[in-house]
Amino acid sequence: MSGRRLVLALLVFLPATVVGQDAPQRWQGEARLDAIAGRTTAWHAAAGANAALGLYVRLGVLAGAGIRQVSGIWRRSGRVDLAARFQLDPLLQFKHGMYVGGGGSLLFDDGVRRRVRTLIVLGVEGAPTRRRWIAGAELGLGGGARLGVTLRRARKQAR
Repeated sequence: MSGRRLVLALLVFLPATVVGQDAPQRWQGEARLDAIAGRTTAWHAAAGANAALGLYVRLGVLAGAGIRQVSGIWRRSGRVDLAARFQLDPLLQFKHGMYVGGGGSLLFDDGVRRRVRTLIVLGVEGAPTRRRWIAGAELGLGGGARLGVTLRRARKQAR
């Protein structure tokens, strides 16, 4: 399966099956917007899901698509991330919870060969809303410096 088809399948099917769940779930849906700045700057919208591997650890996959400026021309851009997060406040004991994580990122741009990069992230999440969504912000390194805003479906009694 090509990288484009994999990204399309993840963007279409994963959020539809995971994000809308209302019952207690192992899976947590996620949507986000990211800026990735290196030699060039990319803007991506992404969607994915993560699974709880225990009380503190979440393993997630994320597919993103957007644009990147290469030699003054805006081109299509995308990525697939696989990362684990270690939650410092998994049981919602504080209003804001921090996490650290790492993994890998497959980056691909129109006219540029695919490349794999190590991914390191540091993030903070707020308290769940009444409709059980958690907003957050994330800084990271992986194909450039990353800045993202996240929206994740809240788990019952946990981040």
